[in-house]
Amino acid sequence: MYNVIYLVGAFRSGTNLLQWLLKENFKNTIVLAYHKHQEPHDYFTKLLYGSNKEKKEKQIQDKLSNFLEETSIHKGGQNPPFAFVSKEIQPPRRNHRSKQIVDIVSKAIENKEIKFLINIKNPYGWHLSFCKHWRHYVFPNEMKYWTDLYTAWTNFEKEHPEDVLFIKHENILKDVQKELKIVQKEFKLESQKSVFVMPKKRLTTQTDESQDNFNRKEYFRDELYINDLLKNRKSDLEKCRNKLNHEIMKRFGYKIL
Repeated sequence: MYNVIYLVGAFRSGTNLLQWLLKENFKNTIVLAYHKHQEPHDYFTKLLYGSNKEKKEKQIQDKLSNFLEETSIHKGGQNPPFAFVSKEIQPPRRNHRSKQIVDIVSKAIENKEIKFLINIKNPYGWHLSFCKHWRHYVFPNEMKYWTDLYTAWTNFEKEHPEDVLFIKHENILKDVQKELKIVQKEFKLESQKSVFVMPKKRLTTQTDESQDNFNRKEYFRDELYINDLLKNRKSDLEKCRNKLNHEIMKRFGYKIL
C-alpha cells in the first residue's frame, strides 16, 4: 500500500524538516510539496472532491494530467521536483522519469486517498524567523499571510475532517517521537524503524545566510522570543493583534500577545 501526503505550511514554519521526517521514517510514502505555502487550490480540491456529474471525463483527465505534470515529473523526464519519495519507490536514477510515482499519485487522486498534513508554527515565532531570512519584509507587516493561509486550511479541515491533520512545529521540536506516532496512526503509515530518526545536520534553505549564534531549536521550541516581544516591541504587537484570527489562535492553543 502506498501513501500520498500533501504537505502544507507557511514559509519558515518547518516544512523542510517535516518532509524529511516523513520521507526518512515511513515506507512507501510520497510527500507532495506543490504550492505548499499557499491556500487550497480550487482545481485540485475540485478534482478530489467535486462531483463527476459537474464535469466531463476529459476535463477531469486534463486537470489530473496537469497536476501530475507539475507535482510528479519535470518536462524532459527529470526527477520529481515537488515529490519527496521514500526509499522503496525512489526512481533508480535521479534524471529518470518514474512512471511508478505518477501512477501512484494518479490512483490516489482518482480514489480520493490523498491526505493533507498542515504544518503550523506560532505566528510570532514564525514572523520573526520569516523577516530575519527575508530582510526586505518588516515585522509585523506580513502577519496577514499567516492568518489567511491557516484560516483557509482550517476551513478546508472542517469540510474534509477525515483527510486533514495539523501538526505544530513546536511539538515536533519538543517530542518528535510522539508527533510522528500521531501522524502514523492518523494516516496509517508503516515506519522504517522502531525509533524515528531526526536529521543529523541542520536543514537549510537558500535563504539561510549564516549559522545562528544561539540555540534555534530551544528558541522556537520554548517560545523564548515571547518575553523579548512583550518587553521591546509592544507597538508591533498591537499591529499584529489586528491581523490575527482569534478563532485560529484558540484552535491551536496560541496566545495573542
